[in-house]
This record gives sequence, C-alpha cells and structure tokens, in this order.
Amino acid sequence: MLGGTVGPVAIGGGFFYDHASSPSVEIGGQSGDLEDVSLTLIGIGLFADIYPDPHEGLHFQPFIGWGGLEATYRGNSGGSDPTGLVIAGGAGYDWWVADEWSIGVMGRITYAPLKIEEVSYNTLAPSILATFTFH
Repeated sequence: MLGGTVGPVAIGGGFFYDHASSPSVEIGGQSGDLEDVSLTLIGIGLFADIYPDPHEGLHFQPFIGWGGLEATYRGNSGGSDPTGLVIAGGAGYDWWVADEWSIGVMGRITYAPLKIEEVSYNTLAPSILATFTFH
C-alpha cells in the first residue's frame, strides 16, 4: 500500500495478496476442505488508514477495489478466474520505533463477491498481518 497523509488519515492505493492452502468450501449446503488445492485472492484498489489520535498507534483501514481468485490444483492453475468487487476492513495497533516509522499488527477481514459467467464465488478471507509504516 502506498499513500500520503492528510491530518490523521493516510489515503492511497494498494495491492494485496491472500493465499490459502487446503481452503474450506461450502457448496450446496455441504462443507469441507479441499486437499491439494490452493486459492489466491488478489486485490487492487483504494484505502484509507485512519488514526483517531495520530500520536497513538490505534488505526482502522477500509479498502475497496477490484480483484480475482485463482485456484491451483497440485500446482497447476486454470485460465478462467472469477473477478469482481473486493472490500476489506482492518483494525490494528502500531508502536513507534523512530520519528516517522512504526511497526505493528493488524487484523483484516476481506469479502469478495466474485463471479465468472453466472457462477458466484463469495470469498471471505480473514487475516492477521504485520505492519511496517513510514509516516
């Protein structure tokens, strides 16, 4: 993610990559894990990083963009991937390590109602991230 600061808010654009090996799926009311399968959710879009108190480390990060989901089976990927809207929200805390640098942790949940032709791939991706921020 790359942006600039306006008061207590950083605004910019970014790219993210969430990877899941042996993901859980639900199809027609049946759920289970997919062995030998990995899914990669890729998103590109706009974000804001909101610090209620710029001198403290608590921050909230909404994200909206466009993305796709790539499935790989035993290392081989197909050619048609579902695409669509990607939205995410995160909350975290940073600790100052220098005048303009902070390191922290953030929890993020991403939702992507992706589609290819008439088939929906509603994707939910929770994650815990390490953050390194230059303010």
